[in-house]
Amino acid sequence: MAGQSDATQASSQLAANKRAGGNGSLPKFPMARDDAVRILTPYLWEYEKREILEYDIIYFFNVQERVKQAGNPNLPGGSAYGKIAEKDNNGFDSDQNEYIHRYNEHLGYRYEVVKKLGKGSFGIVLRVFDHKEQEFVALKILKNKKRLYKQGLVESKLIETLNKNDPEDKKNIVKRMDHFVFRKHLILTFELLSVNLYDFIKMNNFLGFSLSLIKRFAIQILISL
Repeated sequence: MAGQSDATQASSQLAANKRAGGNGSLPKFPMARDDAVRILTPYLWEYEKREILEYDIIYFFNVQERVKQAGNPNLPGGSAYGKIAEKDNNGFDSDQNEYIHRYNEHLGYRYEVVKKLGKGSFGIVLRVFDHKEQEFVALKILKNKKRLYKQGLVESKLIETLNKNDPEDKKNIVKRMDHFVFRKHLILTFELLSVNLYDFIKMNNFLGFSLSLIKRFAIQILISL
């Protein structure tokens, strides 16, 4: 709401959250950290019981999903997921240092994982719902490697500079909204765009594009440059 800080909004949920902790109803978000620790602890993984203390406001946590999937060893990451074990980043990393995502789960107690959009040598890109801003965005999650972390910071700064020099959004540059570190992975937040070039050509049965469409693509690229 206009004029209300995040903390104030979270505090306004206190009464509802107290009821949620006592009668089994779903908790309300946003939620202040102390309330979250009291109400959500029964559903938290071992690692999260420490991790959640780093967040002042909790915008999203899928209690229903945790109850539904409790004890399911067939989920990505298996039974080691979220258990304290520094050698494999507490079960969150694959053997390729890629973040193991689970659908309907949270990222940073704010973003809800909806769909995987793609992957590359850098890591993965996910379609998520931002429960703070109430909108869908794309998250680029880099692999847990020092080299990629440094490159990611450079990429984030570069796109931020390009965005600042295009205040009217006329240069066809994707909007970088934020970047943060979650479970040792650098994550870049972008506006959610339409289909990528590969999916677009796939929709056309890999027949290629007309010269007129290629010309339009070329013009957009030249404007960006």
